[in-house]
Amino acid sequence: MLPSVSLAKLVWLLKFFPGGKKFYMMIIAAICWGIWCLRNKVTFDKYVARTPVEVVFTACSFMLYWIGLLKEDDKMKFHARVKRLAHAAAALPDRSYSRGRLLLGDRDGIQIG
Repeated sequence: MLPSVSLAKLVWLLKFFPGGKKFYMMIIAAICWGIWCLRNKVTFDKYVARTPVEVVFTACSFMLYWIGLLKEDDKMKFHARVKRLAHAAAALPDRSYSRGRLLLGDRDGIQIG
């Protein structure tokens, strides 16, 4: 059983993926995998993480990659919600990454990777 504090921290799922209960396992798996990948870079490659938002962008990349696993009618909905999450993360006030680095950008307004 998860502590109630942990559940309270997952409220953002409802905001970015309303009614998307069937997507929650994929989202949480992508976030865990993003944390694990960043942890490995920091541990083994001596990478210096500039911002925690890097985990969100990595997770969004995984979610967009895994979108092919979804049914056709869910793909468009999920894609739009992942983009919304990435844009919200990009708009966070913590801009500790270098100004010259483009994290997001393409004609649709987002490219993660």
